[in-house]
Amino acid sequence: LRHRSASFSAMASAAVSSSLPWGNDPRMNTPTKGTSFTGYGLFVEHAYYGRTADVERALDSGANVDLCSPSGLTSLQKAAMAGQLDCVELLIRRRADPSSKRNFTRETARALAERFGHTQCAAAIAAYEEAIIQEFPEESRID
Repeated sequence: LRHRSASFSAMASAAVSSSLPWGNDPRMNTPTKGTSFTGYGLFVEHAYYGRTADVERALDSGANVDLCSPSGLTSLQKAAMAGQLDCVELLIRRRADPSSKRNFTRETARALAERFGHTQCAAAIAAYEEAIIQEFPEESRID
């Protein structure tokens, strides 16, 4: 995802910076000030903290629903592990990939929700996975 243009990174940062506690101050978006995230990471962190409006605004502005944090966690995984049901449901509606295992623990969003005790999030993701299987039965078969 790092191949995205600088303009997309600027767009994503602008889309999410309005809700940051420090506003648009670029000095606060450095590792020395407590966050090393680019626009991609900010999008994923908004999902983790349940900032549904910011996630939706970024998606409406063209952000990829399956963007990852630097550790490989997608927005769906971060929202699921934090128990942010509203964000999980939004990301499901936007067709986030529930099977992604790009993170360092190699766990899906549902597995993370279950591990952290967020049963409602796990149930929502399980229902989404079942809907995908029903919609695409050939692609879901394991031979």
